[in-house]
Amino acid sequence: MLEGVALFIFNSLGQAYLIREQRSKPFIGKKAGMLSIPMETMKGGELPAEATRRLLCEEVGVRGAVALYCIGSSYFEPVDHPEGVVYRIYCFRTVCDGSMIVGPQDLEDVAPYGWMHLEDVAKLGDHGRRELPQLVKIVQGG
Repeated sequence: MLEGVALFIFNSLGQAYLIREQRSKPFIGKKAGMLSIPMETMKGGELPAEATRRLLCEEVGVRGAVALYCIGSSYFEPVDHPEGVVYRIYCFRTVCDGSMIVGPQDLEDVAPYGWMHLEDVAKLGDHGRRELPQLVKIVQGG
């Protein structure tokens, strides 16, 4: 089983921070150009909170300390994985002033997109990662 983390970063207006995927990874349903919240596959032996802190540095580029809250997890079937493995995503949330975000370390993987209301994130359809509606439900407590 693969494990990963998803991070909902909210600003003071209640909007979620989104990134644009720059590379396709078909076995996890990621296509170049689609919008997503920051997500990362956990490395061997890494705890969910450790992976989320790494995600903050690598894909978001947050300057300063932020409090992280694990709010749940969910299981997903991979889209086109050769071994047909299931993966589990731990969902975290935090609040962060936009001025704390300096951008990802590697613009070849992801690029900053901006802020969007949560209900709009769930409605991205083909423009967003397929896991987003289910992850939004976790954030909303349902």
